[in-house]
Amino acid sequence: MENVSLIFRSLVIDQRSPLEPWKQSYVSLIKDVQVIRQKLLANPALSIKDPQLYAGLGITDYNNLLFRLIYEASNGVSGKGRATLPKVVFNKLYNDTAFEAILKDTFINPDKNASYNAFRTWWTNFCKANGSMDFKMLVNRAVAAIHPEIATVTVDEGKFNEVVAELNQTCDFSFPNGSWLAKNIILTQWLDDKIKAELDEMDKLYNDPVIRLFYRNVFTWALFENGTTDLFELHKQIIKYGPPGTGKTYTCQRNAFYHFENWTSKYCPSFKGNFENHVERIQFHPSFTYEDFIEGLRPVPDALGKTVLKLVP
Repeated sequence: MENVSLIFRSLVIDQRSPLEPWKQSYVSLIKDVQVIRQKLLANPALSIKDPQLYAGLGITDYNNLLFRLIYEASNGVSGKGRATLPKVVFNKLYNDTAFEAILKDTFINPDKNASYNAFRTWWTNFCKANGSMDFKMLVNRAVAAIHPEIATVTVDEGKFNEVVAELNQTCDFSFPNGSWLAKNIILTQWLDDKIKAELDEMDKLYNDPVIRLFYRNVFTWALFENGTTDLFELHKQIIKYGPPGTGKTYTCQRNAFYHFENWTSKYCPSFKGNFENHVERIQFHPSFTYEDFIEGLRPVPDALGKTVLKLVP
């Protein structure tokens, strides 16, 4: 996966339309959480339950903050899958002063690794004491909302580690062992360098730093969903079908360009040719059928002169 920028373009930039609902939800949550964070940083003496933290926000109070970060099925950062905290256990969080302190520390502690590790340890003990499964991804999801500058949206550690393992094998960077957040910190810094030009394009288009973070942070999930191995491995035959005007020709040309660029950078980096000189477009008559082009049953004479149907290319 040497050509990270090409893969980012294919999986994220070219998929902006289907990603739009997720982007809107993400931006809405992150901007509210960042207002809360900035108010706490400006006045650390404030209680995280103080109503003034939530004035004018979509997150209306502390209880709603906990719901958005921990309990909501899909909160803008990610879904929670099967990580469903029992309602009775979730309700205990609101009145738990230790959790109140842990969450506030996650917002304001400059040592983000230390606050994350403290959060995880407390969470494990809390879940054990209340007979609940230790859904670590709920902690990760909360931290990804509080610190989007250093955390991606792939909050399931198993899935995140699959992506990291593949990157370790195929890219020019080694990710050290460590916690989910420690790996995210390294990964987000690496991505900021590898796809800087593409992220700068998003800045020019949207002029919103949170949207820039969204597109960077969603990349790891796109890699997991699409498979990270040989994403642009050349296929000899691809058939696209659909009514006119749905983008078949456009996407074919775009994907052919990605194949060309990835192949030349991987196997022939010194090649100076250009894509336009190595691609040919052929348009067939509308009456041309699949059977004419690939294979099908055709009437052909047999040895006795009788007509039989035979599968022929």
